[in-house]
Amino acid sequence: MRDLQSVMTEAGGYLMENINDVREVFQKRKFDYVTEKDIWTENFLRKKLSEILPGSGFLGEEKGSDSLPNNGVRWIVDPLDGTTNYIHAVPFFSLSVALEKDGEVTDGAVYCPWLNEFFSASSGQGAYLNGDKISVSSISCVEGGLFATGFPFRVHEKLERYLASFKSVFLKASGIRRCGSAALDLCFVACGRFDGFWEDNLSAWDIAAGMLLVREAGGEVTDFSGNPCPHESGSVICSNKNIFPEFFKTAAETYTNFREGR
Repeated sequence: MRDLQSVMTEAGGYLMENINDVREVFQKRKFDYVTEKDIWTENFLRKKLSEILPGSGFLGEEKGSDSLPNNGVRWIVDPLDGTTNYIHAVPFFSLSVALEKDGEVTDGAVYCPWLNEFFSASSGQGAYLNGDKISVSSISCVEGGLFATGFPFRVHEKLERYLASFKSVFLKASGIRRCGSAALDLCFVACGRFDGFWEDNLSAWDIAAGMLLVREAGGEVTDFSGNPCPHESGSVICSNKNIFPEFFKTAAETYTNFREGR
């Protein structure tokens, strides 16, 4: 992971150096933005990661996916998670890189340039923040916990469903935060800053690395149907194992079971 850290740190340095020099902002779809900095960073990561693992495939947010190579190995990359924050110089943005082998995420890293925090994990080896081992929180009930989520700015038709889920958590939590970078939200659960996180309508590159970090930090993570591969479905919910059944029922089941007009 040392080579990966060096590559991500260099890319993060570029983003920090140019945060006040964003010249081109494109709207891929409603409220879904990309800048020339996203594109430069993805191209840089594609080149450097292919040098770390020659012959590996690549799935990136901005340029899509290569054909999966015969060896079944590919990188899943978000070059700038939190582009809207970045455009406005809000410090919560990150780079997320995961390594997938035969459909299983085996390694993951998330770097927050503004905080200079590098989160990393490998299957069976724990999760780390700047080289120090981390773990999820130890709270035993949802009530009084601090949770994170994301708002459905791009899918307004799901707003009522989301608000029902938000209210269900709101009535129990001591607070709910919205950073604007799902990868960081997952990392903050992994290191115990947040007690749980839930969000729908994400992509593989938003979830893959952070998902592994939460698991390796001792937490539990699924999609809203309880499946263990949220990066494949796009919905994700996680917390420590103590509160996961209650949190899942409070947030995910309320969202999934919502009926208009109830």
